[in-house]
Amino acid sequence: MAYSLEEHMAECYRRAEEYRRLYESATGQKRDIYWSTMQHLLLLANDLKRKLDGPHRPNRKRINLKNESCG
Repeated sequence: MAYSLEEHMAECYRRAEEYRRLYESATGQKRDIYWSTMQHLLLLANDLKRKLDGPHRPNRKRINLKNESCG
């Protein structure tokens, strides 16, 4: 079944909430796994939201990380 971006984003947020509840009741390594999974789902949802916002959002200035003539 194909999801729209809105449906996929909502599913990511819903699942992130489920993992947050699991995280709160877990201990040890499972707690870390639940936290990590929740964060990945939130990042995916935010990325989908940016795609929905479209090209009208302002471009961020790119930073050149190469060490070119610093002085």
